[in-house]
Amino acid sequence: MLTDVAVVPAAPVLVPELAGAGALEIAAVRAAAVARVRRLAQAAPSWVVVGIDDTHAGPARTGGIGTFRGFGRDVVVTLRSANSDGSSAAPDPEMPLPLLIAGWLRGEVVGPTSVEIDLDASLIGLVDARTAPEECRQIGKELRHRIDATPGPVGVLLVADGSIRLTDKAPGGPVAGAREFQDTVDDALTRGDLSAITSMTTAQADRFGYGGRAAFQVVTGLLGDQPQLSVEVDYRDAPLGVGYLVGRLAPTPAPAGGAPEAGKAGR
Repeated sequence: MLTDVAVVPAAPVLVPELAGAGALEIAAVRAAAVARVRRLAQAAPSWVVVGIDDTHAGPARTGGIGTFRGFGRDVVVTLRSANSDGSSAAPDPEMPLPLLIAGWLRGEVVGPTSVEIDLDASLIGLVDARTAPEECRQIGKELRHRIDATPGPVGVLLVADGSIRLTDKAPGGPVAGAREFQDTVDDALTRGDLSAITSMTTAQADRFGYGGRAAFQVVTGLLGDQPQLSVEVDYRDAPLGVGYLVGRLAPTPAPAGGAPEAGKAGR
């Protein structure tokens, strides 16, 4: 059963050892991400990760042990309890970034044994950044079906960025219109409105550098045609020129015997 979707950036700089010169700028988003995932851990002992994987490396090759070595520091993370699958393999330097981020956050909030990140290929929402919008939504629908068939509460961790072209600090510099586009999407999400994500085209994502487009669209499929969403936004900014959002999305059941209420949003 799905509990909720926690949203965090796909930012290696969340890891203190990788923050470098941006350590002070990233402190607030790191704190928000850790706090949000701590709430997810309290709600669900099993997590499904949704994010972008352009490496096609696969998630389970090394028994859920990864390292940020490819990002400059050998910070090792685990996705499951020690030896839960009998594996003693070395950390995988090619583990997809969303799983690395999820593993690091897992270690920050619950220690080595309290939460399991699912490594079943049918319960991982990693997609190529070029996956077509409708295909992303279909992946999300199928993922939700499998989550609902899983005993016990399951939380989804969406690890994805917004636009990477917002300010002079952004990789490759800013692009005209990217800030307005990012604000439109964030404003809609804050209201519990998924339409700005659902309708986003690959051309728009490319133009404005919206790197997490495919992962966000998987979540729109996963949440389905909800009449309303419960939304909490913990952090929304672009400290390094990249749109970072931390928060929570969850279905809100309609009141019995009445029309749905307006969507909820928290800041």
